[in-house]
This record gives sequence, C-alpha cells and structure tokens, in this order.
Amino acid sequence: MSNHGLNENGTNMVNAQNAPYTRQVYITAISKTARVLYTVGLYAAHGSFLGAKLLFNTARRIWPGHEPQEILVSPTSSLGQVALPPVAPRPTFLEIFDESQYPVFWGICKLLPVDSIIALSQTCKPLSNLYKRIQPTQWNIDRRLKEYFKDPSRVRSLMGEFNALISGRFVVEFFERTKFPQKRSLEIYVRGAEAAQFVPRLIQEDGYVLKVPIQEVSFPNVVKEYLHYERESSTGPKQLRIGITRVIPIVAIINLERYSTICLNIISWNKAYAIFPKSSFISHKGFLAHALDGNITDDYSRYGWRIQDVQWGEDERGDKSFGLTRRVGDKYTWIISFDTTNVSWSPTPDFVLEYAVFSIETYKLNRTGPFHYYGYKTSTGHRSTALLRYPYAIPGHHSGGMQMPGFVSWVDFLNDRLGRLTPIEISKLAPANRPTNFAQILNGEVGHWDISHDTFTNSDYWVYWDEEIPAWYKLWEEDYSGVV
Repeated sequence: MSNHGLNENGTNMVNAQNAPYTRQVYITAISKTARVLYTVGLYAAHGSFLGAKLLFNTARRIWPGHEPQEILVSPTSSLGQVALPPVAPRPTFLEIFDESQYPVFWGICKLLPVDSIIALSQTCKPLSNLYKRIQPTQWNIDRRLKEYFKDPSRVRSLMGEFNALISGRFVVEFFERTKFPQKRSLEIYVRGAEAAQFVPRLIQEDGYVLKVPIQEVSFPNVVKEYLHYERESSTGPKQLRIGITRVIPIVAIINLERYSTICLNIISWNKAYAIFPKSSFISHKGFLAHALDGNITDDYSRYGWRIQDVQWGEDERGDKSFGLTRRVGDKYTWIISFDTTNVSWSPTPDFVLEYAVFSIETYKLNRTGPFHYYGYKTSTGHRSTALLRYPYAIPGHHSGGMQMPGFVSWVDFLNDRLGRLTPIEISKLAPANRPTNFAQILNGEVGHWDISHDTFTNSDYWVYWDEEIPAWYKLWEEDYSGVV
C-alpha cells in the first residue's frame, strides 16, 4: 500500500544518491530569492518609473514563475517506485509582495520613499494598489500618538469632539515616516471656547504637568497663548505644546508664519492633510514663508530638504499647488484617512475643514537693499453667519486672481447668496423672535456676517445651508475663480 512517498517512519523515500539533487532545488530557489531582493533594493531605491520597470523585468528573467517543477523519484523499493509529494510552485516576483506569506514585503516598503512607492505602483496592475495596501501600517497615527498618550483612540475622540488639530514637526515626521533626533513637542491647537474642557481631559490620564509659564505669542490676533506640558517616560521627556486660539484652529494654523512651506500640514481626528505634498515629501524642497534670521539652515536642511525662496520656472511646471486660492481638501492635498475603530465620531462634518479656503501670495521678505528675495504668505479669515451652522475659514475680498477677467472672490460669491437668503429665513420668524434691527436687515443695511444667533431666537424651520458649501465652491471654482 502506497503511503504517498513516506515509509513506516514517516520520512521521504529518497536514496542518498538523489539527495544532492533535491538540495540543489532549494539552493537554487534561495539564490534566486536573494537576487530578487537585491534587485528590489537597487531599483526601487532609484525612485523612478523607469527604475521600477527595470526592476520588474529583471525579476521576471530571474524568476520565470509558474513553470513545471521537476520531481525527483526514489528508486524501486519494497513498496515499488514512489514519487515524492509535489513541491509547491515557486513564487513569482509579484507574489513576493504578498505580505501574508513573505514578511520581507514590509521591510522593503518601509525603506522606500514615497516617490518610489508611486513608481512601483505604476509598473503593473497587480501592484497598482500598493500604496493603498501599505497605508494602514506605514502611516499609522495611533502608533505615532502612542509615544505621547496611553490611549490614542481617546485622544482622537477628544480632538473630534472639540475640533482640535495637530500641526508642526510631528506631522512632518508622520508623512515622512521618520523621527528626527531633536526633542520636539507635540503641537495641538484648540479654540479658546473649548480649551477649558479639552485641555484637562487631554492630560488627565497621562501624567502631564504644566512646566513652562504661559508665554506671549507673536500672533495675538489668532493665538491667545501657548500652554507647555511635560511628563517623564522611559525614552525621555515628552512635551505637549497646546495653542489656545481666538479663531477656529485651521485659521490660526494657516495664518501663523513658519520658516517654510514644509510645515503647513495638519492632522484631525480622522485624517492627515499635507498641503504642499509634491514639493515637501517627493521633491523634498521647501519655500520660504518667513524672513531669514539664521535659523532655517539649522532646521529641515539637516534632514535632507533643500530650501529656496519661491518656485522657479521648472518648479511651477511640475507643481501647481502654489496657486492663488486653495482649500485644505483640494486635489493638490495629500489626504490620508485613518482607521476610526474605537474612536468617537466628530459632530462636525469633514467638509467644514476640507473647505477651509485660503490665499497664497508672493511677497518680498526683505524691504531694503538692491537685492530682493521673496516668500509665500498663506492667509484666511474666521467667518460665521446665522445661515451656517459652523464657522469657516474664508479669505478676504481681495485674495486670489482679482486681476483676471470675470474674477469674483469666494467671500463675495458667498455674500451674494447668503445675503439674499438671510432676510428670507428671518422673515419666517415670529415678530417677537426677530432681531431688533430687522428693518435694516430687510433694507440690506446690515450684512449677514454681522447677524449672529445671539440676537434672535430661530424656529424649528430655520434652514442651515452648510451642506451646499461643496457644490457652491465647485461652481465658484469653475466659473468665477479666474483659474484656467
């Protein structure tokens, strides 16, 4: 009776003279695997589409794939000639990227820069979803926050409840998938009205202590004060820097002057946003956003970024993200969505943040001397009205491409629509519940931005127009923004 190639002891029935040939099969497989991995490192690190193509084609020549495997058989024995069980097919190069079977996949992807991941995903259809597959592990926000908090899900739930945002170096490290050696604090911004509840709940379970007295700030119109907290850990002190803002946090972050555009990134409770991803994380180039004072060369340059004043001609051809008017969630922004398991959802919809609109202006950083260098200034404003449930980031009247024919600023576009809707909604109210200046509102003497809910009692039939903001912005961008 055949026992599928096994004798009474359960061992393979291959005699000594065939053993070297069997070993040769595995030695050849191991040798080819090593050559594939060497090629992966060589070409993927090159970070180009051509390099990734060469990688793929070379690996196919090294490892042909699903060709029939030669099976060695034992000589005739007391049980007759018995074949060994079929050897598993040799994996193809693409199967090396099956993370469930080959742990080396994660090691390779961890070392690849973003542009190499993009190039590799463009080589063939099976690798087209490479970025999507590795995103949950390569850009894991909970693992990053774990360095500062015992329970990242609790912290993210608080951020969603109070609309707090993380900015600064922590976000740069997150997108770059690295950690800079210098000790830096985690920078969180929350509006003053919510800070009294947010801050105590944020620090209560992690042992943070207020270490530095409240300091004066350089931009008092948007940031009221900074609170510095610190705690000891096995890996050294951990620091929090909490900015208490006078406006919604995204307005404060956009208006703060930083040394370069590399720093303009944010993390919310459920997403991360890189505003200038192509220059910051693919080209590793930053542009000035602050007058030179000797500190820039001691900042990101030491980590591989190149700094120049503004985009030059070749930069503009490949990167249009420095346009006149942008929004946080537009097509130029790199957005990473997080796993929200065990995280309480925010009562504020994502589009409130993603339709935070801001202007980008080029201006002289030095005002004297025959030679001038330039930089970029991002700016926006905090605006609220009775017809919108949430406050929004909206730049002023003269931002954007006003010199272009047919240009209408975003704020003027909203003024026209909300200004006509406001008297209609207020007219629905009972006379006793209307604002005292109702007559001036009907005559257009009072703008809708100047009408708050504190001045009247609205009804159950009051209509908020927030959900129309995405459609209105699309219409404005296509027909009135002056963008070609």
